[in-house]
Amino acid sequence: MMMKSFVLYSKQRKNPHILKTDDNIPFARFVRVKQIKPQMGGNVWVGDPFRGISDVVILPDTVAENTDVRFCWKTHGLLMGKIEFSTEVTDPVKVRLSYKDANLNGIDESRIRIYKFDQNENRWKLVGGRVDRIRKRVVGWINAGSSYALATELN
Repeated sequence: MMMKSFVLYSKQRKNPHILKTDDNIPFARFVRVKQIKPQMGGNVWVGDPFRGISDVVILPDTVAENTDVRFCWKTHGLLMGKIEFSTEVTDPVKVRLSYKDANLNGIDESRIRIYKFDQNENRWKLVGGRVDRIRKRVVGWINAGSSYALATELN
C-alpha cells in the first residue's frame, strides 16, 4: 500500500517540548487500519479508557476514493504517533489526540498543541489545536499523513 501526503503548515516555531508519560505507566502502542468510503466518511480510533482515546474523523467527501487510514498512537514515553492515508485527502481531517497519561508537572495544560514532523527540515512544526481539558485531548485539523506529537513550546 503506497501512502501519499501533501504538506500545509500554518506557522513555524522553535523546537517544541514533546509531552511524556510517567515512567511507571505500562507501555502501550495502539494501531488501527480502517478503510474509509468517500461518500460515508468515518472515524478511526485508537486507545482505551484508561490511557485515553485518540481518533481521526474523516467527513464525507474528504477523500476522492476508498482510502485506507492507518493510525498509530503511543502512550508511553513521548506522546506521538503516525497517521497515514493511502490516497490524498481533499479537505482537512479532524484529529483528537489524547494526553490523558501525560506527566504535566510544570506544564501549562492550555498551551499543549499538535505538532507535525517535517522530514525535509528534520524538525517539528506547529499544527495548532484546541485543548479539551475534560476529555484530556487536543483537537485540531490536519491536511496530510505524517508523524504527529503533542507538545508545548519551550520558553
